[in-house]
Amino acid sequence: EIMAPIDFKALTSSLLGGLALSLYGMGRMTTSLKAGAGSQLRGVLKRMCKNRVLGMLTGMMVTALLNSSSASSVMLVAFVEEGYITFQESIGALLGVNIGTTVTV
Repeated sequence: EIMAPIDFKALTSSLLGGLALSLYGMGRMTTSLKAGAGSQLRGVLKRMCKNRVLGMLTGMMVTALLNSSSASSVMLVAFVEEGYITFQESIGALLGVNIGTTVTV
């Protein structure tokens, strides 16, 4: 059976469009979380990431719920950038994000 030739222009534009939409959606989700929760979110994040084991469990849970380690990582970076948690507090959560990815696969 003869296969149809690959349309690289359509393939490239579809991949770039999908990537752009994913990044835009993750950015909007992070912005909405920060705007909607404010100081309450800051307190919850501080409690959930106060030690690395609890942070790791939190990262695993969030990644399992979102089913996307990319979205979890982007949100985590945004929370560190905004000062909701420190970089040191985010390390355990980032480990949990990566472990959560293997659990959801």
